[in-house]
Amino acid sequence: MRIKTANLGHMLSQEITIAEVLKEKGYVTGHFGKWHLGTLAKDSLDSNRGGKHKFAEDYSPPWENGFDVCFSTEAKVPTWDPMIVPKPVAGGVGKKPQGEFYGSRYWNEQGIPQTTNLEGDDSKVIMDHSIPFIEKSFKDNIPFLSVIWFHTLHTPVVAGEDYIHIFRIKPNIIMVVLRQWMKR
Repeated sequence: MRIKTANLGHMLSQEITIAEVLKEKGYVTGHFGKWHLGTLAKDSLDSNRGGKHKFAEDYSPPWENGFDVCFSTEAKVPTWDPMIVPKPVAGGVGKKPQGEFYGSRYWNEQGIPQTTNLEGDDSKVIMDHSIPFIEKSFKDNIPFLSVIWFHTLHTPVVAGEDYIHIFRIKPNIIMVVLRQWMKR
């Protein structure tokens, strides 16, 4: 691989992915979520990339690396309403104005940016696209590989207003729980 840091580089053409190997064995393959192994556009359309990009040079999307079906981003997105800039407290926002387009897109296997079912929890958004792929493969009795890479471990970490109260824990409570756990 020619990927030196996040958002810089791409998979080399001579590399063989597990998706390519399984396709030769009759599997249908799908990639859902964060790709991060090359750019998904040959120009600067997907503008939420850190670093200095050579878009065409680093172009290496999952659909050119053995994946039949894709719902993929090349970089991070907010964990709630993934296409919209959240409050700065979420982290990973930079100087972008809240409520504007975040800068990353979801792409399908034809290299077309997706525009529907992109609201709410990002993990649910990803699963809403991957589950039909799995169900169809099962129904059609076709072996499949489904690679699902969530964004949940990356900033910006946000939740919907109906759910945020679940996570409002005072720091001193966290310390008490940690101390109890460490006494074991």
